[in-house]
Amino acid sequence: YDNGIIIAGPMEYDRDLSSSIKKLSAILKYPVFADGLSQLRFNTNQKEKNIISNFNSILKVEQFIEEHNPDAILQFGRTPTSSALEGFLDETNAPRYLVNTFGDKFDPTRNAKVILAIEPKYFCEHLISNIKAQKIIRQKSTWLKDFVRADEISEKIKERIIGKTKFPNEASIISEILNLAPSGSNIFI
Repeated sequence: YDNGIIIAGPMEYDRDLSSSIKKLSAILKYPVFADGLSQLRFNTNQKEKNIISNFNSILKVEQFIEEHNPDAILQFGRTPTSSALEGFLDETNAPRYLVNTFGDKFDPTRNAKVILAIEPKYFCEHLISNIKAQKIIRQKSTWLKDFVRADEISEKIKERIIGKTKFPNEASIISEILNLAPSGSNIFI
């Protein structure tokens, strides 16, 4: 599948799994829709642009979604908390593969093609190993670039709106805390 999406739903922190999902995303050239509870949204560096945190905004742009219907979806973690993502999953015809340790049916839309009961980290490592063994090299992807660009635009708009709001408010306080916290900090809100 050339045009896929990886969904990282809520999950316990696991550095190895986060790293494996990022590696898989980089090899496949798939964007990662990182749920706020996925441990991936805030555990990234500037170079990891394929981690999409503003997917809620992106999924509300009908023209973008019509032009970017995925061929496949890989979902890790529990059911995502985003109603926009749930609506997108309900509408898409792309086969969706749920990957979790116990084969739990984290699928309120009931349209997952396959539920794989495997440790997600091992699934990622196995898939990465097979891709490398077959010497499959994905070319630069306009698919991924479009999602990265849409995420960057959404982030700039969000920052502009938060910047114009009167302080203090919930969004500006959270934004300020995230900006001031040292890298690698654990923050509970």
